[in-house]
Amino acid sequence: MIEAKERNYLSLLILWSLAFLVTRIPFLYYPYHGEPDIYLMVRDIYINIQNGEGLLGGGLYGKSFSFAYYFIIFKLLSVFPFFIKNIEGLFYIITFISSIFIIFFCLRIHIKYFQLKYNANIFIALFIFSPVFWETSTYSHPIMPALASLLAAIDFLLFTKDKKFDFITLLFHIITLFLFLFSLSLRA
Repeated sequence: MIEAKERNYLSLLILWSLAFLVTRIPFLYYPYHGEPDIYLMVRDIYINIQNGEGLLGGGLYGKSFSFAYYFIIFKLLSVFPFFIKNIEGLFYIITFISSIFIIFFCLRIHIKYFQLKYNANIFIALFIFSPVFWETSTYSHPIMPALASLLAAIDFLLFTKDKKFDFITLLFHIITLFLFLFSLSLRA
């Protein structure tokens, strides 16, 4: 049986998730983007695919500070090659990547801060509906997966803060390091 406190928590989680999705889905940038950097990234990916160069090709915008983001995109395109037919298909792939990380990011915020009574609702409302986060979450900027990975790394690190050092703690530190480096390779 679910207790009242858990039911309230679950209801708020569902409410905030629905509010977030309802305010984002109509405004997702399909198949074009309002941010010029994303357009440059998609254009360069398309050119490299057409030239048969893939990830190793030159001209990828921001490759030095977003190489993991490009790696994920090229791996997804190798699994779903039908998105390569035109440049619009690439927008769908990168929006999918960003959307997955946004869901993880929002779930992390819900799980972390809903345990904090009333101020958590005000914080979440101000944060997820702030103009900067609202706009960034409607297109596929690499900062969203980078931020989600960085916050996950912080959570793993904080989880081991007061624990005795054993194999599990070591494993959590390795995961923390991996997530931190992964976040920097998505968008440094």
